[in-house]
Amino acid sequence: MQFRNAARTLEKIQDATASGDYAAAELHSKLIVQMGTDLTNAKESDLRDVRNLRAVAVYLFSGGNPNVAERRLIPLKIDPENKVLLDGALAYARGDKAGAIKFLENVDLATLPPTLAGRVALVKSILTSADDIKAALSLLSTARALMPGTLVEEGALRRCISFAGKLPDIEQLEHCASSYIRRFPNSLYWKDFEESFTLSLIEMDYLKTGGTMPRLNNILQDLPPADDRQMLLMISKAAVSHGRHSLAIFTAQSAGALSRSGSAEMARSDLYEGAILVAGEGYESGKAKLEKINASLLDHSDRLLLEKALELSRQIVRKPETRKEESIKPQAAAGLEKDQPPAYSSLLARAKAALADPGPAK
Repeated sequence: MQFRNAARTLEKIQDATASGDYAAAELHSKLIVQMGTDLTNAKESDLRDVRNLRAVAVYLFSGGNPNVAERRLIPLKIDPENKVLLDGALAYARGDKAGAIKFLENVDLATLPPTLAGRVALVKSILTSADDIKAALSLLSTARALMPGTLVEEGALRRCISFAGKLPDIEQLEHCASSYIRRFPNSLYWKDFEESFTLSLIEMDYLKTGGTMPRLNNILQDLPPADDRQMLLMISKAAVSHGRHSLAIFTAQSAGALSRSGSAEMARSDLYEGAILVAGEGYESGKAKLEKINASLLDHSDRLLLEKALELSRQIVRKPETRKEESIKPQAAAGLEKDQPPAYSSLLARAKAALADPGPAK
């Protein structure tokens, strides 16, 4: 069998994982091993065919064995364009970032078939993202355009979300997240998407960067209600631990609107909202929410958060009355944090710190 036929099968299996086929993931690993054997046994005359050479690049970009590939490639006389492609693929497969960048930056995507050009664009974006995220985002757009509906597009959208959060670029984040939810709702990498999206919202401080809850809800509108609620709770929990107070409260409230009274989801919604309120201006309402929560409905990390928040609610009291100091002029007092006594301000700071990192978001 020609090596390029095995590469086509590999691509179909990869695309199946983006559609939710769990069996494809196991087949992928087995096929990579088989392709290593096929490459070892391939005829040298077959490997001179440019289509087979490019199939070797696909194999290497997909986790193939660079030692097996190099042994078969060394004796071959390869034209400069494909030589730089294969050298870049070998360096990438070995984890040699500098070498991969050196070779692949000289690869002209226009000279490659779309199914290979898209892969190269995706790999180049990953390699360059640490130095130039904007250039990396542009390469991701190219990869998506060249290989729609494939694992390459799926991976490009996930990385777009991650890169956009670091810039920050709110329009790219919203566009790529919406596209991912519409196009790859069954992907085997859905959990990676959830984590990447949540982290990006936190990193860019979404509501302070120009985002709004209506816009966030619009991104999630294509999800089934249960998945929408789960995502909102995941974001809210992460926002609590990272001090994104507004995001934590509003996502908790949105999740609560989708939850049944007395459910575990409603308990989580009340917990995340209450934990933020009790450490801030909404002490009384936060305390009331926390005290009505049935802890048996929560998982271990959320029960720990509830215990922390309740303990803080018992420590934090309303600001005590203080004597007016004639020596402090009104205009000077206005510069203080609402004229709070130092002890109260210190306690509030400790409360916020205590609520951080309650455990992994779920």
